[in-house]
Amino acid sequence: MPLTSMAILSRSLQKFTYLESEDTESTRSSTTVLDQTEVKATMASRVLRILADSDYQRAWERLRYEFECQKVLWGVVEKMDRTTEDHGMVEKMDSTTQHDGKTPRALNPSVRDGIIAALTSKVELALAMASDCDVQAIYALEALLSLNDTMAKQLSVECAEAASSALSPSLRARAEEILEMEPVKQARNDLADYLDEVAANEHARFARAADWAPTTVKACELRHGVLKEYISEVIVSDGNQRLAIQRRLRFPSAIDDQLFV
Repeated sequence: MPLTSMAILSRSLQKFTYLESEDTESTRSSTTVLDQTEVKATMASRVLRILADSDYQRAWERLRYEFECQKVLWGVVEKMDRTTEDHGMVEKMDSTTQHDGKTPRALNPSVRDGIIAALTSKVELALAMASDCDVQAIYALEALLSLNDTMAKQLSVECAEAASSALSPSLRARAEEILEMEPVKQARNDLADYLDEVAANEHARFARAADWAPTTVKACELRHGVLKEYISEVIVSDGNQRLAIQRRLRFPSAIDDQLFV
């Protein structure tokens, strides 16, 4: 059974705590802040990537579940429309019966079926593309919501009394959740890339703006306190390194000065 993101994080933290507790005084004296930063950056990067994938996939699973519920609901709507249509035909046949205006007017079956078929195809396309191509899946979801809004607006004008053939609020919410999760997933992966660069002590990370990391952390929507603490410590340590490098560039040492005499 695959480990959850919290289980991975818990194991990583336990491992790091164990290593710290096993350190002797001599070992601790040789363990630098940069060494601890490297370990924490590596762990945080790993958990971030797991969170990026697991939270995103769970959002798709919720959409898949709501789609199954939606198909059942569409079946109920179809039955209601047919019942209403049959009831309307009975009223027309009974000349003594007056329409009280309370019975919803049935939607034309061909129109209803066309709407359901169009929306169904969009959802199925998005679900089919989710595991292979995130970009195409996102495009399909955006097209789904756009089509749904257009259909719902048209129905409200042409047949306001008919039972709705559009998406249920819960299915629409699940689609919107995935669209909102996409930039969160990207931010988490971007931050993981940065943490990997810190762990490898790659100077390419300094090409980013000084406020890039804190801004990206906010976009990651992190909820795990220990993970946030680790990332914060890494960012602070990396910021100190950035300042130290800037000082050396601005104020050359005496040895550097002699090299240019």
